[in-house]
Amino acid sequence: MISDPSAAHTWRRHLSEALRAIRRSRQLSVAEVAQRMGLDRRLYAIFEAGGGRPVNLERIMTFARVTDSDPYAIFFSVVIGAPELAVRASNNKLMMAYAILLQEFNAEVGDDVARIETRAAITAFSDAFKSLADAAAVHRENSSRDWLAERAAKLGAPGQDRNKR
Repeated sequence: MISDPSAAHTWRRHLSEALRAIRRSRQLSVAEVAQRMGLDRRLYAIFEAGGGRPVNLERIMTFARVTDSDPYAIFFSVVIGAPELAVRASNNKLMMAYAILLQEFNAEVGDDVARIETRAAITAFSDAFKSLADAAAVHRENSSRDWLAERAAKLGAPGQDRNKR
């Protein structure tokens, strides 16, 4: 439980922003999500507004299941103060993949986790995030190239064969 009331308020606000953004990105109404979760519409509205108990992990897991989103991205988005992460990772389940790999790492390494130097962890995580950023940039570039080729072909522009890259 969070002892600082202002921190609790901030976490509730971030949770509310994340839940609302996911629901809207899925083009679902409050009533639809409430029905899928088996909740009264009013109770769901309180949950989405960040009301009720400070953190209801079971309800967040249920929300993620019925909206096909990433519950771990919801959790982390609240903790790091970035509710947009919850939406950004809702389709690729980025944080769920991270949680699975962390679980496997913990099982494999066991007590030796305590022997890992912080600097080694920072370097490993930085390298991993750099690699993911590079993958996102490549995808963004490919998407731009595809968009340009498709629209240029509609213009009848010469030399715009999408297969030539």
